[in-house]
Amino acid sequence: FDCCGWVTKRPMPPCASSIGATTGLTCKVATKHIEGASLQNTIIGYAFFVALSLGVVLIYLVGANLNKSGKGYDKLSQ
Repeated sequence: FDCCGWVTKRPMPPCASSIGATTGLTCKVATKHIEGASLQNTIIGYAFFVALSLGVVLIYLVGANLNKSGKGYDKLSQ
């Protein structure tokens, strides 16, 4: 990210980035846009997980109802 220090700029010897040392860019400022994207991706991931879980449960329930009504697939009928 070419940054030096988290909140305050560190001098060059402990800092590995020469660009961050000369520009005074801190890592908190450099990674600010990633913080929001990470939270957004976490929320979307949980939403897909919940949708997948509900889909599996729905498929199981529909399959169980079809087997009870005699219209579904029966392993013994082959």
